[in-house]
Amino acid sequence: AYVSLPYGILFECLDIGNVLFAWYSLACERKVLLVSGQLSLLTVCAEILCSMLFPMRWSHLYIPVLPRFLSPMLDAPMPYLCGISRENFPHAVGDISEETVVVDLDRNIITMGQHTPDLPSLPHRRKMKLEAALENHAGEVFWQARGLTTAQVEEARASGDENELAMLLGKADAVWDEKISTLDDAFKCSPAPD
Repeated sequence: AYVSLPYGILFECLDIGNVLFAWYSLACERKVLLVSGQLSLLTVCAEILCSMLFPMRWSHLYIPVLPRFLSPMLDAPMPYLCGISRENFPHAVGDISEETVVVDLDRNIITMGQHTPDLPSLPHRRKMKLEAALENHAGEVFWQARGLTTAQVEEARASGDENELAMLLGKADAVWDEKISTLDDAFKCSPAPD
């Protein structure tokens, strides 16, 4: 059955480079852990990333919202796509495999474990074409979710004024934090069991 997914949410959480990296990590069957303070973001973004693998399918361990008592699964010797709440993340740090790619959906940060194997290179021309297409169709989504435009950010970077850029990005982070703080309320999600 076909289900429409709100792809914009993933592009609001992550910039295009990080969306591509998370997608490519899954396509290469790596261990990927999504982290967010909002359970609804974990579920929706995990489903979107799985759907982006089409025509392939994710056939490995898949737990969009991992409860704390299952955190030892994060050291599994197989690929996985799991999500964990920011509240449970500190309790799971000791269980996370050193080969895991950790994707922070709230902060647009990807962290790789110490022993994460390098991903094979994408063919340069195809990568550039894919990035250009995504930039053309979804390039503004990340900054619009933070109350900015790409032009404003590029202008601040080009000015060379580090204080102005830091202030602009600080305001953008505050707008984003406010926006995501109410997502679970909107979905009326209850917390995952411990």
